[in-house]
Amino acid sequence: MNKEEKRKKLKEKNWFRCDRTNNNIHNELWSKPTNNNIWYPLLSLEHAFKRMIKRMPKYPEINVKLIGEDGNAMSIIGIVSKALRNGEVDKSEINEFTNEAMSGNYNNVLQTCMRWVSVE
Repeated sequence: MNKEEKRKKLKEKNWFRCDRTNNNIHNELWSKPTNNNIWYPLLSLEHAFKRMIKRMPKYPEINVKLIGEDGNAMSIIGIVSKALRNGEVDKSEINEFTNEAMSGNYNNVLQTCMRWVSVE
């Protein structure tokens, strides 16, 4: 299969490619570089978009600044809970966030915060 046939096959699958220097998508979506520094995706554009949507927080309009704040897990949960209250989120949702955040270790607290609100 020559280069033209490969390019045609990629276009038929709705796959995209770009130069490594212009790659704005997470590295996990790309295969190893081939000749001429061109990277080919491991996922189609549709799948990449679905993965990106899954990573969006539940309440993207609520912004929480954690940089410069106390790094204690309970303090972080309190800051995010307060932001959720100020964002007029239901008490049951806030309790769900708190239970989810407290169900694991410190990394789970940070990941849960990022799944619920926009973190700076």
